[in-house]
Amino acid sequence: MTQRISPRLVLPLAGLTVALLPLACGGAPSAEEQTPAAEVGEPVTEEAHETEEPREEAAAEAKLSEPHRVWLDVDPAIGLEGGEVDDGLFLLQSFHSPELSIAGVSVVFGNTSLENAVPIAEALVARFGPAGLQVHPGAASAEQLGVPTAATAAMADALAESPLTLLAVGPVTNAATLVLEHPELHQQIERIVVVAGRREGQSFRAGTRDVAPFRDFNFELDPQAMQVLLDTEIPLVMAPWEVSSHVWIRGADLVDLAARSEAGAWAAGAVQSWVERWARDLGTDGFTPFDTLAAGYVTHPHLIEGFEGRAWIWEDLDDTQPETGVTKPYLYVDPNDDGGRRVTYLFQPHPDFQPLLLDRIAGAPASVPPGDPAP
Repeated sequence: MTQRISPRLVLPLAGLTVALLPLACGGAPSAEEQTPAAEVGEPVTEEAHETEEPREEAAAEAKLSEPHRVWLDVDPAIGLEGGEVDDGLFLLQSFHSPELSIAGVSVVFGNTSLENAVPIAEALVARFGPAGLQVHPGAASAEQLGVPTAATAAMADALAESPLTLLAVGPVTNAATLVLEHPELHQQIERIVVVAGRREGQSFRAGTRDVAPFRDFNFELDPQAMQVLLDTEIPLVMAPWEVSSHVWIRGADLVDLAARSEAGAWAAGAVQSWVERWARDLGTDGFTPFDTLAAGYVTHPHLIEGFEGRAWIWEDLDDTQPETGVTKPYLYVDPNDDGGRRVTYLFQPHPDFQPLLLDRIAGAPASVPPGDPAP
């Protein structure tokens, strides 16, 4: 259990003040990183609504077979010296997923500067993405929360056409700015999937040589933006460290990818140095492709287990430097509290997800057909 510092965190927001308040009284109980499903409630799955009318049933089935319309908001650094690779793999995975209809791609600061990230996204879209797909630059820093950008304008245009799911796998500055700018479009956002969050007491460690835990990076780069999303009623899905920590890509997987396709060979070459860095710095034999679980939940929800819980932001001692007494905000989710802001929190992928992910990175046919229950 971490020491409580304050029940209220006040942060400046583009000339305003945003109060980050717990959304219900009391804090979340401590939880082990591997909490059995029986202790966190019923798994969250997507099911067709049954109807007695054959015509309505047929229409519902047809709708389920249609691709999910999505927008991809990314902060790619793949290919840069020491750059994080998961956004690049997420883009390949999404491009090769027939369950998705991609309305657009936007870029946000995060793993690298916006100036670096935009050309990386453009190159990936040009080489592997659908024809005609556009890349739109967004926020260059958290200070641009609430500032319109080409990204938020394009996202708004896409939402005005028809509803979509927003996959925001970097800092959520672009998503939050969209929400602030366009309250009339909230109902058009089917859900926002983010890569952030934790249960209280969790520490993000990947290997035996970790000097300090990983940060909840996307959230910590712009906690104010996350509070904006929490203050809405838009459905929010968290694909956090916990769920991604079960999925690994190792050296043997790269050999397999390289032999499959042009995309697989490119990906294997691009991430080799990342595997080596994790081995050197963390003592692991592979790495965790964080962002890919967000797309996987949309394409194959039956392969990723989750629960509905209460989410809130709390300030506590910084777990990466606890000896200093410095504090930082945490994004917590409590599966046992029925009050406050409800979110879906993902925590356990099925073993079938990892080979499916490799298929999608390479562009090969899916190992597990969409909608088929995992054995």
